[in-house]
Amino acid sequence: MSKFRFVAGACVLIGLAACADALVVDNQNDPNRDQALGRPADVEAFISNTYAQIQNATLGGSNDDLQTQLQVMGMENTSALANFAMGPRGSIPRTSIENTRNSTGSNGNYRDFQVLHRAGRMATIGIAAINRLITLGTAAQDARARSFARFVQGVAYGNLAIAYDSASLMSETDDPQATQPLSGYQTVMDAAYVMLDSAITIARANPGSFPIPNTWISGVTLDTTLFFRLIRSYKARFRASVGRTPAERAAADWAAIIADANAGITTDFNISMNPTAGWDVVWPIQAYATGPANWHQMSQFLMGMADSSGGYDAWLNTTPSLRQPFLVVTRDLRFPQGSTRAAQIADSNRAGFRTFTGFPYVRNRQAGLGISAMLAWLAIKPEIVHEEIPGGIIVRGKKEPLSALDSPQGDATCRAIERLIGHG
Repeated sequence: MSKFRFVAGACVLIGLAACADALVVDNQNDPNRDQALGRPADVEAFISNTYAQIQNATLGGSNDDLQTQLQVMGMENTSALANFAMGPRGSIPRTSIENTRNSTGSNGNYRDFQVLHRAGRMATIGIAAINRLITLGTAAQDARARSFARFVQGVAYGNLAIAYDSASLMSETDDPQATQPLSGYQTVMDAAYVMLDSAITIARANPGSFPIPNTWISGVTLDTTLFFRLIRSYKARFRASVGRTPAERAAADWAAIIADANAGITTDFNISMNPTAGWDVVWPIQAYATGPANWHQMSQFLMGMADSSGGYDAWLNTTPSLRQPFLVVTRDLRFPQGSTRAAQIADSNRAGFRTFTGFPYVRNRQAGLGISAMLAWLAIKPEIVHEEIPGGIIVRGKKEPLSALDSPQGDATCRAIERLIGHG
């Protein structure tokens, strides 16, 4: 009997062991980092794709990002719409930017923070992989990859420092799985300078490792001269932009900024877009949507600066609540010419208008254009612009007479309706 119990118990243990072993399955869809970067060619390809993340974070990847917000803050354009925080960020006086979940623009704020960190960490992981493999094949390949990775680290952390109050720094000796503490923006910027200088030092000591292939920065073949110029331009921009307070800006090293700028790029640095290869700019189609879309307009402050009639100065010196529309009269041919609205409307139809090379760039809105812009939304936003009635339209239960819209005084009403449409 004892022998039987022993044999039976042994069988149960074997069966349980067999069941346990059957449940241990490698997840082939989640390979470990060392396996994914286990070959020199894999590491080199990985590092070559790091700058695309910089493009993705700062210019190309999304409409809901800092680029869209900063354009209205810098008066590159203006929009009253709430989309991607354009209206709130461009409002004057400025409003505070909250760092809380679901606050205005929080998705865009977090997105760039995440993607820039991704770029910096990818470059760092690439350097760590070179250290682990010893070499990518040749000394020239090693130097080129290290220099480029340091460059991407510097650009990623530099952009983080000018946009955020803190960021997480990671070195190639850190555990990439561990959470790194946040460092203040000045500390992050100082680290960025070191990384950019390191990129120059490595490249200067290994000139035979260049040029960098034109796939690493799409369409650009970087020899050492252009590479150094690009880095110096980044350093000038970072030094000039990192100050948060008047005291910090006054303490900027302008001798170094000017020296870097003078040694920087002297012609347009054009990156070729190729969405299938990860190089894209998605925002122009929306950012330059004009008319009733109300995405992209010139700032009224900048348009006012062109005025030579004295109307803008008088408008600025008027209590904001009492300000009234005025006609911008200017000798600047980019604007419609004439001292009356009728004359400017006529001049807006000048030959060459609405081309990239013709004048004027700006038109005086023709009579009725505000009405047609509003009515164009009847079929698109019926929950807002409910119906057209004789002499007007119904907007969220309120009648807006066409006579009020079709006048200079009606411009504010048109813009209000456009904001309602956009927010709807």
